[in-house]
Amino acid sequence: MFFSFYSVLHLNKTAIMGESILNVSNLTKNFNDLIAVNDISFEVKRGEIYGILGPNGSGKTTTLGILLGILNASSGSFSWFENGESNANRLRIGAMLETPNFYPYMNAIDNLRIVARIRKIAHEDEAIQRVLAIVDLTTRAKSKFKTYSLGMKQRLAIGASLLSDPEVLVFDEPTNGLDPLGIADIRALIQNLASQGKTIILASHILDEMEKICTKVSIMRFGQILKTDTLDNIIGNRESIHLRSNEMNQIKVIINTKNLDFKEQSDSEIVVNGTLISSAELNKLLANEGIFCDEIYTKKQSLETAFLDIINSSNK
Repeated sequence: MFFSFYSVLHLNKTAIMGESILNVSNLTKNFNDLIAVNDISFEVKRGEIYGILGPNGSGKTTTLGILLGILNASSGSFSWFENGESNANRLRIGAMLETPNFYPYMNAIDNLRIVARIRKIAHEDEAIQRVLAIVDLTTRAKSKFKTYSLGMKQRLAIGASLLSDPEVLVFDEPTNGLDPLGIADIRALIQNLASQGKTIILASHILDEMEKICTKVSIMRFGQILKTDTLDNIIGNRESIHLRSNEMNQIKVIINTKNLDFKEQSDSEIVVNGTLISSAELNKLLANEGIFCDEIYTKKQSLETAFLDIINSSNK
């Protein structure tokens, strides 16, 4: 049985928030003629929830595999904790890269006890009870793993990665395949761990979830990082103005005279780029021409919109 997580040491209480946790420089991984990871560089600082975003096949999992020592890089380098890449540093990282893989006929306690003994966790019973409480599985601790929902299986795997109280957690697609309730549970768990001072690195293609929890992101496609920035900077302050009216032809004429960018959603709705004009200004402009909308509202740009803009720009 393969578990993709590592033993970890206790958090250094004197560590400074914002110090470098991970530095990646020109990392590349080739599988024969396939370039899975192509010359990527980024930095993760203490206390961040760092997201690696991209569609399936973009190189996210390969990148995490290299950073955790499961795969060897073809070229480039990386270092953890500003002290270089050593076995001692690796013991400060907890990770979940695989679909949860425990013995189906064993309960949570027995499965975690196996992991604890493999990793030589001190005071294993106390550690097991602690992580079961963190992932909210105490009441199901003696239930067989095969009776768990997928969300519970994910939480147990996260619990296993927490057995030695890691400084850094690395998760690959932690909400993949979960229903809305399971996704919300994992999201709350990740946010709670971050509030305790953990640095979290996670890869996902579920943009809506990453928007809710990440502080900084790298957007990947075809093995390359297209953009790295804080979530606020990537999303920006751009807004779209949504108009509903039965007088669309007249509205489009007026908008065109002002050189405003727009797109048609339907025969009775258009969306105007809010970069050059506010909804109040646009409403006033139309009212001065005797046109009153049935509905007008603004919508802040989402991570999904920004992501698609970045992807589409890379295709030009």
